[in-house]
Amino acid sequence: MKSSTPDLLNAARVVVQRFMYARVGYAGGLSFADLSTLTGIKENRLYKMRAGTVTPGIGELVALMRHLGPEFTNQLIALAGQGGAHALDGDGCPMQASEAVLDFAHTVTAALADDGRIDHREEAVCVEKAQRAAPLVNAVASRRRLSEVA
Repeated sequence: MKSSTPDLLNAARVVVQRFMYARVGYAGGLSFADLSTLTGIKENRLYKMRAGTVTPGIGELVALMRHLGPEFTNQLIALAGQGGAHALDGDGCPMQASEAVLDFAHTVTAALADDGRIDHREEAVCVEKAQRAAPLVNAVASRRRLSEVA
């Protein structure tokens, strides 16, 4: 079934509104002022987009796609029946994997620094940290979504 242009624009407006409620302003990690600086879209207009009282134009959508990441972009291009870049469980998977690996490495290094060996208590903690890091690293390495790993 074909969608009309007004229907697609309304759907895009809803995607922008929902995403901004989740990620911009007091509910998210990005302030309206920061998003305005990044995109060149006036802060007042961003507030109206979040409220759903205005429909963003194509230039505004592209600017938002550039700075809100693949999860947002995928939602928009899905309206056109297309697929795009896949976020690995949101925007943070590679960062989560990196954090887990660094946490594991820090634990091992600290255990070895004491006496040059890892005792049974330290080993249990190291194994726990390694088990946390392994699926995150594997998800990044295989380019799979984390929801497929669990």
